[in-house]
Amino acid sequence: MLKLGYSISRNKCMFLLFFIASLLSCNSNNHTPKKNVQNMNDSIKLQKKSPIKENQHSLRNLTDSLYYFMKQATDNKSKIKQIKFEELFFNYFPDNFRKMENWLNNNEANFSIKRYEQKGEILSFFKTLKRIDKKKYYNKYIKICINGKYEADYIEKGFGLADKIIEDPEHLIPILDEYTDEELESIFKFIVEDAEKPDRDLFIRLHKILLKKNRRLANLLKKAYLHENSLTL
Repeated sequence: MLKLGYSISRNKCMFLLFFIASLLSCNSNNHTPKKNVQNMNDSIKLQKKSPIKENQHSLRNLTDSLYYFMKQATDNKSKIKQIKFEELFFNYFPDNFRKMENWLNNNEANFSIKRYEQKGEILSFFKTLKRIDKKKYYNKYIKICINGKYEADYIEKGFGLADKIIEDPEHLIPILDEYTDEELESIFKFIVEDAEKPDRDLFIRLHKILLKKNRRLANLLKKAYLHENSLTL
């Protein structure tokens, strides 16, 4: 009987030790070091500040950020800082038409005419960036114009891409030639599209330039124009 009692007591002790060890193990697995907690908190803060998610709060923050970067890029006395802020402006600017359109047409809680004019200044500034690498700049510009749609304020003539082709065909045409027929046709439709009817004068001017440099692009421009106008030349 003594041996049996001793055996039961020992088993109870072992079970108790095993139970305590299990609790300690669970507690250890659930424990997150302070450094990791801080990293998680920092990540959450960055996500909250990020302009990538297209909700009203983030789009409002994007306007504030872009306007601030633009002002610093133009008004800062330091040339180095001007370059830095122009780069930030370029990187934060929407990278496709849908995002740009959502941002421009977003009805913020504190919407005003002044606020809309600020967005107009931002769009105009993007069209005139000078310090960004040309290939990088033109690729983003082109991607913004893919599947673009005419809008009366600030977004017309392919968001100004038509003027870029006229002003800098040597650099822009080879980059345009890297895109697919489908992408280019959507861009050219965006360029010739107007409120009432396609812009014939603009088409003729661009067609002459493209015909000298790249017959493929010239033909795609012609196809886009005819599709929009439902006419023959």
